[in-house]
Amino acid sequence: MIKRPRIAALAAIAALAATLAACGSDGGSSSAAAPALTDANLSGALAYVGAKAGPADNSLSPISIGWVNQEGGATSLPEATSGFNAAVKLVNEHLGGVNGHPLEVVSCTVASTEEQGLTCAQKMRNTEGISIVLTGSAGPAGAPLHQLLADSVPILGGVPASAEDTTAKNAFYTTAGPLGQPAIVNYLTGDIKAKKIAFIAPDNPYNTSAYGQIKSAAEKAGATVTAGIYQPGSADLSSAVLASQALKADAILLEENSTSGCATVAQALQQYGVKAPVVSLSGCIDPSVKAALGDLPKWTYALTTLMPAANVDPPSDETKAYLAAMSAYEPKSTVFGTAATTFGNLLFAVKSMNKIGAAGLDAKSISQALATSQGPVFMAAPTLKFDAASAAPAVGSSAWVFYDYKGQDEWTAAAGGKWVS
Repeated sequence: MIKRPRIAALAAIAALAATLAACGSDGGSSSAAAPALTDANLSGALAYVGAKAGPADNSLSPISIGWVNQEGGATSLPEATSGFNAAVKLVNEHLGGVNGHPLEVVSCTVASTEEQGLTCAQKMRNTEGISIVLTGSAGPAGAPLHQLLADSVPILGGVPASAEDTTAKNAFYTTAGPLGQPAIVNYLTGDIKAKKIAFIAPDNPYNTSAYGQIKSAAEKAGATVTAGIYQPGSADLSSAVLASQALKADAILLEENSTSGCATVAQALQQYGVKAPVVSLSGCIDPSVKAALGDLPKWTYALTTLMPAANVDPPSDETKAYLAAMSAYEPKSTVFGTAATTFGNLLFAVKSMNKIGAAGLDAKSISQALATSQGPVFMAAPTLKFDAASAAPAVGSSAWVFYDYKGQDEWTAAAGGKWVS
């Protein structure tokens, strides 16, 4: 019998979608032209998966993989599918497939209901030959996927949306997602040396959970956190800014879930002349924020992937390959949020499968490869550790990387470009 996911978990998923997905029709990246889809620009991807440039051999039997994502409802992450699809096309057309074999995708999307989630999980279980299932945010499909596939097919996800995801058997998440708040606090207290942190956020279940994690981690580091909470969509954030004690803070942590909210917070901080550095999630990197303010706020942005923009110091060959693929295959998608995560996870899966070899490739061998992998993930966590004895055995990394926005589409890695966990 399939257990029904808890309402709290669904609320967390909804907030997570808005937080991690920076939506925008022009991709939300730098105005600099995206690199072309050439072998030279794909060098980072080719080196990562361990392949020679060229298409898969369509005369060979395909490698069947599953894809499940939440789309079409109040919570919708189409950019996760865009990143996944771009990676599949890149692998099949330019990265030699999996040991020459083309990838074949079995897809299923869920909008909002538990029945849809169960249908997707059953489809993945009942389709013969699927060797791995990747997810963006599985939403209501998460619980049944974990239950039906636990003893057969591994699940590779980028974002655990509930505590249950982090302990699921035969599941592998390359980031801690909304449960990785302590790592951001480590950056605030370790790199910025903040002793007084102002937490500014709209009132929702995700931020309630986040605040608890942040406050606990900050107190362990000898810092204090003061919260300024406001109703989503509020036009006047004066009371929230003052309640957070932002004017006296050493650093400000913004966990806004909408791009309009990002602009409103930026205006409020400017109104009060707040000088403390601001750390925001990537949801605020959006064309609508830039349009409202004239440019993006010169804040520090926390990401679980390398900054997916053209003008970044230092540059990355992996990012160059990603931007080239997204420009060629999914030009209307944002390149931020779950698009980058799912793209990187697909290449991580291909790298793992290439190492196994076509002859011994099956669901069991892929599970073993993922469980013992130490990373890196393409364009993401440099190291992984899936520790069966930990409190979150399905999570391989809680690391974030931070970037300072300098204005005019220019970015510089903060904290020396190191990943903080």
